[in-house]
Amino acid sequence: MMDEREKKKKASETDRLKSVAKYNIVIGTVFVLVTLAIWYKVFNTMINEGPKWRAIAKNLRPPREVPISPIRGNIYSSDNKLLAISPPYYRIFFDFQSQSIALLQNKGLLMERLDSLASLAIESFSSCKMSKKELLRYWQRGLDRKSRHWDLLQQQASFLEYEQFMNAPMMYIKGERGKRSRSSVYRSLYSEKVSRRQKPYGELVSATIGNVYGTPDSSGLAHGSGGLELAYDSLLIGKPGIAKIGYIGGRNTSTILQEPISGANLYTTFSVDTQREVHKILKKRLSELKAARGTALVMEASTGRIVAMANLQFRGGDSTNYTETYPIAFNDLMEPGSTFKAATMMALLDDGYITPESTFDVGNGVWGYGGAKIEDGRKSRGVITYARALALSSNIVPAASVVKYYGENPQRYIDKVKSFGFGEDLHLELPGYQTARIKDTSASSWSKISLPWIAHGYETQIPPVMMLTFFNAIANGGTIYRPFIVDSIVSPKGDMIYKGEPTIIKDSICKPSTILALRDMLRGVVTEGTGKIVNSPHVEICGKSGTAQIAQGKYGYRGAGKTHSVTFIGFFPYKNPRYTCLVNIISPRKDMYPAGGAMSGPVVRDIAEYLILSSQRIDVNKMPSLSKEAKEDLGRLHATLLAKEGSQVAQRLNVKMQKPEKTKEDEIIKLQAKGDNELVATPVPLYAKGTMPLFIGLSASTAAYLGMQHGLKLKIRGSGEVFSQSIPAGQPIKVGQEVYLFLKRQ
Repeated sequence: MMDEREKKKKASETDRLKSVAKYNIVIGTVFVLVTLAIWYKVFNTMINEGPKWRAIAKNLRPPREVPISPIRGNIYSSDNKLLAISPPYYRIFFDFQSQSIALLQNKGLLMERLDSLASLAIESFSSCKMSKKELLRYWQRGLDRKSRHWDLLQQQASFLEYEQFMNAPMMYIKGERGKRSRSSVYRSLYSEKVSRRQKPYGELVSATIGNVYGTPDSSGLAHGSGGLELAYDSLLIGKPGIAKIGYIGGRNTSTILQEPISGANLYTTFSVDTQREVHKILKKRLSELKAARGTALVMEASTGRIVAMANLQFRGGDSTNYTETYPIAFNDLMEPGSTFKAATMMALLDDGYITPESTFDVGNGVWGYGGAKIEDGRKSRGVITYARALALSSNIVPAASVVKYYGENPQRYIDKVKSFGFGEDLHLELPGYQTARIKDTSASSWSKISLPWIAHGYETQIPPVMMLTFFNAIANGGTIYRPFIVDSIVSPKGDMIYKGEPTIIKDSICKPSTILALRDMLRGVVTEGTGKIVNSPHVEICGKSGTAQIAQGKYGYRGAGKTHSVTFIGFFPYKNPRYTCLVNIISPRKDMYPAGGAMSGPVVRDIAEYLILSSQRIDVNKMPSLSKEAKEDLGRLHATLLAKEGSQVAQRLNVKMQKPEKTKEDEIIKLQAKGDNELVATPVPLYAKGTMPLFIGLSASTAAYLGMQHGLKLKIRGSGEVFSQSIPAGQPIKVGQEVYLFLKRQ
């Protein structure tokens, strides 16, 4: 019985195994057939249908890697105000082949949604140049063409505009349980972030800052063009990132693979307030002289730091239409004219040939040499001292003296003036800067008259910044400092990449006694010579005027319609110079006698008065027994104020105030600390009635009183002390004339 059951069990197992084998054969056969079918389809697609599918793939926009432009570093003033910035801007595009557009079309809702979107666009983008009707017609063209990259507005949108538009209510829909999700309209749009350089202070020092190309290169970088933007492009530009753009879920998507690295921030040596004042003073003078262009440059005497630079060009039309142009002082070469006589006098003094009191007989004011004549003005006649010759800007004295003392070996004179820094490369920061070109005796253009002509400022080509650097050396005791306009460059993380420091090009250009003698001679130019108009009651200025006729190509100096370059270079204050300033004006009006002192000098004077008066304070260190609170109170005051205000200060601090007996309460005085418990008040000379008074440095109440005395209508902006006035001091005024005063707290 048991054997029979065992046999049946084995037979059943055999049948089951046969059934499984048959099943596996069927499955295997099907698998092989399917595999063969797949391979057939693959080969058929590759060989026979390949071109068709490759054509389709081209229209599907496969994922691609694109560069992400970094944020370019900002450029700041020395007082941390933005001079150049790259805020984010956006371009928004339609994809008219997106699934969202197709969905809206199928539901018959597309035109309704586009109409609402046009209303939102007009509302969100204040600078939109199209009406709603024009916008809809423009979008219809993109829809008809089935464009996948149709510009929404044909213009860039600011960050705030972009945020307002892309987060408007119509860009969302409510889903289940009240959860918001993006609408079909939103999904039909995509955006690209772009960078656009802006200058918050407009044309102020714009040319020195430079510009940035509007179109990025293939790596997503927009490079600088000109000025600091070009000079420090590699640090400002940053490093691009990488994004992958693909078409997923019926719309374009972007995935960041590598974040961009922002550029470094650059801090200049320019103060916005000083720069604005220098720009305004120069512009006004150029307008008065109807000049072609002009430059003003201000340098710290003890460091070489450029604190202000204005370069203005006439653009035609209105007489005040002067705007920023290229850095004239760095990029232009010009004959320095009479300002170079200071270098000739330095050579003669340093080699021991003359003293300031040595004399020279000018005779009748005409000196002939090498078949040419050099003439002097009417005041330079007979026997005069070398100090007087420089003050009156004699042509004959430096020219004839150089021939007398260096005539046998002219190269010795050339080598001497080159040793004053004119032979140096200053390695300036701005692209395109020039170096001085003073020819040697071996030059093919050297002639018999070259020596005397160079001695009084001709047959040389020198950039204005080099002349400023030379006079700066006279101001600081003989050191040639490299002019610099970058204080520091800082990484986005705050690490110092570069620190601008005073750089000595040449430690001493001549004997200390030569410097002292020449300083006194240059002070005489202002007190009794061609620079008398520069003389100021508020700050002692030294300097030299220069007037040079501009050569006119092949016609030389004899061409029709003579034109001139007029310059004044000064440093101040005389006894302890803090600043050196150069002003050069090209092609001033021809109905006035061209003169560097009369034309460019007033600009130097006004800049000097602004810089010195706006920084004067009472020296509280001379009053050691005052309390800390009293010193802080006194130290905040400007040294120039009304006499009655001075009395109130003395009473409040319980100190004596010494002043002249006839001083009136409404008279303007200057306070100085005399001793531990005493202030001395001296009257401040002001401009006469009918001319604009100097308001800079005064409190609002003092300025208001002074304005009332002159019959002016004051428009006061800000609080604190006056740092700028719309009409420079010394200009003619009328009763009832408006003048704007700008105040700030010190």
